[in-house]
Amino acid sequence: MIGVSASVAGTRPRLLKGRRGFSFALGAGIAAALLGAGPVHGGLPDLSPIDAVRLRQHVEVLADDAFQGREAGGPADRKTTNYIAKALANAGIEPGWRGKWLQPAPFIRRSAVEWRLSGQASGEAIEISPEALVLIGEGKVERIANAPVVFIGHGIVDPASGRDDIGSADLKGAVVLRFAEPPPEYAAGNRPVPDLRLRRALYRSRGAVADIAINDSEDAEFIRLQRGYRLGLMRLGETGPGIGVTGHVKAAAAAPVLAAAGLDLKTMRTQAAMPDFRAATIPLRITAHVETGIRRFRSANVVGRLEGRGRPDEAVIVTAHWDGYGVCLPAGSPDRICNGAIDNASGIAGMIELARALKAGPAPRRSVLFVATTAEEHGLLGAEYYASHPAVPLRATVGGVNLDTIALRGRGAKLGVIGRGLTTLDPIIRDVARAQGRELLDDSSVQQYFRRSDHFALVKRGVPMVMLTGIFSREREKDDAIDRYFERDYHQPGDELEAVPSFDGAAEDVEAALAVVRWMANADVPPRWLPNSPYQRGGGPSAP
Repeated sequence: MIGVSASVAGTRPRLLKGRRGFSFALGAGIAAALLGAGPVHGGLPDLSPIDAVRLRQHVEVLADDAFQGREAGGPADRKTTNYIAKALANAGIEPGWRGKWLQPAPFIRRSAVEWRLSGQASGEAIEISPEALVLIGEGKVERIANAPVVFIGHGIVDPASGRDDIGSADLKGAVVLRFAEPPPEYAAGNRPVPDLRLRRALYRSRGAVADIAINDSEDAEFIRLQRGYRLGLMRLGETGPGIGVTGHVKAAAAAPVLAAAGLDLKTMRTQAAMPDFRAATIPLRITAHVETGIRRFRSANVVGRLEGRGRPDEAVIVTAHWDGYGVCLPAGSPDRICNGAIDNASGIAGMIELARALKAGPAPRRSVLFVATTAEEHGLLGAEYYASHPAVPLRATVGGVNLDTIALRGRGAKLGVIGRGLTTLDPIIRDVARAQGRELLDDSSVQQYFRRSDHFALVKRGVPMVMLTGIFSREREKDDAIDRYFERDYHQPGDELEAVPSFDGAAEDVEAALAVVRWMANADVPPRWLPNSPYQRGGGPSAP
């Protein structure tokens, strides 16, 4: 159940009124910034309210069937990026990528076509039903013949923590078997999970021919996973070749196979969680046949820029992903298009209107970049490409806000801060929420999304980022609106304009984001990582 964050007892922030007649209840940090007290410069000289009607209009367009679900590389790819570029231009923003709006990136899409897996467990023949499995290949046809299996626990090799699940295990010619989820100390968000692409590159460099993850998903969720593999997995085209075969097997199907090899899945899970776990070959051999469709294409991030007046070479970044799941269900389905109204036409709408409001106010000291990313739903790929090819060097990108999935709740919803407790932005965000008459959402479970949206591509490289949204605010323990969205509509055809009862809450989220962006763009001392944060700039400062 969601708790309530404590307020400051016995105090009531005073009210200031902006030039547009918009009232703020300002906490001490923001008020000090406004009045020039202390070392912080910036604040909220003129926080214009965000127009909920405009937000709805953008979502109405982007989530229309004419945009075919906004699939990266799909039939409406260019139509989507053209709309965003035109909307940013109409808001007064300039092109931000070498004088152009679009930052093109190369992609490879692999689609699972057919897979079969059999083998031997302690000499006994075994076979796993294709319904309990999903495999995809690096090439069009991949074959594995009687390969040994090495159980690598969670498959983590992390010099920062000293964890090394693989150790000196011989992976040459082997199938590596691991648990899909990270170890407990990583799952809790206390440590950044090493990038799966880099982990698989390590397995491949050690000679592994396949990486298969034991997956605890329920039946319906596993079916969606299989459908995603059939629709296609993407990666950036500039990356090198991956491991030969990758995929997932349902835990319920893996358990009897492992039992035939004299192993107990529950015991393996307990052992894998230990910090001193080391990989070992198990009495299991695997044969597999995997067929895969392969397509190469280009898609683009949209990059806009609002020039700073004092420190234009430094920048604050606002991100939101434009892509969705496209035509996501097979022919014959009543509704085949995953329109992605909430996830994430709402975030794109918010970014456009934040840009409009920022442009309408006093010019910020630092430049502000607006990056609408592609292929977020396929592993934050557009954000990864931007982070590797930034419009402003990351060392000069002082921080940013990500807008992802903001439209569902009404005004007054508790503000979820994804990335809370990691940066010096916390007191600024607290004061902004207080100014809006909102509480901060006190629910650590939402931090699982910290690694699952675009800001994380920049976070990994040391840029302080947060994601702000009221979508996780529950009015009661059993909240029909949230439960219906995440259980029925999320990444499904039900995520349509009609699923959004009001855009007032989205407007309030964007107003909060605007305040934080404006503060970052004007502050003498930009945001920093707290000393306890595992995300630090390479050789750069953290908070004192």
